[in-house]
Amino acid sequence: MKTLVLGTIPDNFSPETHLPLGPWCFVKREDIYPDWESLSFESDPFTTPDELAEAATSTSAYANSLIPLLTEQLNKENRTFHSEKFWRLLIMPWLLYLVQTTWERQCRLKQFLQKYQSQALRVELVKDSANWEFSDTVDFVSRGILNPDYSEWLYSRMLVRNLPPAWQGSYVEKSTGYNSLLNPKPTWKTWIKDAISSRLRCSGVYGIGPVNSILWSLFLSMKPAGRCSVVGQFDSKETNTELNWMLDFQKLLQSALPVCFKDIRNLGGRKKKIKAKLGKINLIGPIIWYHESKQLNLAYRVESGEKLILTQHGGNYGELKSAPLISEIEYKQSGFLSWGWDKHQDYAGNIYAAASPYLGDFRDKHCQTNDELVFVGTLANLLCLRLDSTPQALQQLDYRKSKCDFLNSIKPALFEKTLYRPYPNEDGALKDRSYFERKFPNLKILEGDLYTRLMKCKLLALDHPVTTLSVALAANVPMVGFWDNKAWVMCRQAILYFEALQKAGVFFETGKAAAEQVNKVWDDVQGWWMQSEIQEARNAWCYQYARTSKLWWRDWMRVLWKL
Repeated sequence: MKTLVLGTIPDNFSPETHLPLGPWCFVKREDIYPDWESLSFESDPFTTPDELAEAATSTSAYANSLIPLLTEQLNKENRTFHSEKFWRLLIMPWLLYLVQTTWERQCRLKQFLQKYQSQALRVELVKDSANWEFSDTVDFVSRGILNPDYSEWLYSRMLVRNLPPAWQGSYVEKSTGYNSLLNPKPTWKTWIKDAISSRLRCSGVYGIGPVNSILWSLFLSMKPAGRCSVVGQFDSKETNTELNWMLDFQKLLQSALPVCFKDIRNLGGRKKKIKAKLGKINLIGPIIWYHESKQLNLAYRVESGEKLILTQHGGNYGELKSAPLISEIEYKQSGFLSWGWDKHQDYAGNIYAAASPYLGDFRDKHCQTNDELVFVGTLANLLCLRLDSTPQALQQLDYRKSKCDFLNSIKPALFEKTLYRPYPNEDGALKDRSYFERKFPNLKILEGDLYTRLMKCKLLALDHPVTTLSVALAANVPMVGFWDNKAWVMCRQAILYFEALQKAGVFFETGKAAAEQVNKVWDDVQGWWMQSEIQEARNAWCYQYARTSKLWWRDWMRVLWKL
């Protein structure tokens, strides 16, 4: 009788005696059984892009339906009377992460049960005695979602209620691991920086430095109050938001609720002295995702009638078919300034196409000074973080194999010129740097600032379509990209722009095909890259998804003045 592994594999793992629930069981344990990728795993739970998009929509609706309940609870615990609008801005990132990752793991388990429920298996279930005490959203993501021990505990909660009669279950006690400190004492520099930024109307916008943030804040302070309204306030009464859970989700909700929300005084006082002005605008970057103290400041402002205008800070915006967290957290504010696009699938939002000050710093900056082939990788998550149209767990295995195919297929002379840039973080993911250093002992690793190196390289090889793609195309860096279009699924507005670059021989679906193109064009990269077909496709893509302008500030002022 085999033992089902819910968390990470044991030291004595063997496929003869153990059955891993999924590839995440090998996170940080790949060396225990080096041939683990050849094992047979159950397929990913969402077999089509539409299935994943539907799951993203239903889980987003369910998360929104929980806001009234949590508003009542958190007001009681904090002895406050804040609105749903206030609490939604503060807790929505954490809540969406919780709902979507729990649903994804449940879908995986249900699929596994359909196949194995009649087969005799042993399984160790973690007792429900864990006291996670997540300090904040970042702690929940790192010590929860991306932690195989948390997934083991979560699967145990599901199986306790749904253990097949053919299975033998036993219970074990496990520690929750390191509990990060809640709001460690900041340095005096951080304290001064936060104190200043909390009083500015422009904060954290990519491409706008500290001095210019002050100037934009003055502009927004002088601007008359506007009338732009928040988009997409969710009404749970009009939609069926129920999900059929295999566990007690309300109990899970309390177990996973970060400590910082239970007493917001730890974030800077029960009520900050904020002189809010009705209709005034706050122009911000990505500070409403993981910065609860800054979110609290903004929540007070929004509750008092001020407006939030969000700004794009990375790739995939306006591109992915499914992007639920982006749409719920950033689009559903008073406005959103994009990098050139104004429609994203069917997501609602006051979206304004604009040039990017961040990408403007890279505009046409490429100037080759060496013969380097820079190869840039990304994080290969095995533990799902959110229901975006990005690779699922088994697709990540194919992704790493495709990278190997690329390196094996480029000419030996080009391999010697190759610098590989691994992703710096491997939490909940496949090994990257150590894996490729072992498999390709002579592979050089790119250290230091990536974008500085890109501006001087001969050719970029990119295996994922995220922010580096936007920077490279804006800078006119010669590049060859490859990724699986069935894993990275684009929205209907973006498909034509990606297909144009694929038709021009810039984007490919496999590492081997990309390597063949690199071998073909290497002797005259500039001549190939400057062909009219490629440059026309690049310019069209950039205007839509990486727009730049020397006078970007004028366009921003026009948009903001009308809001």
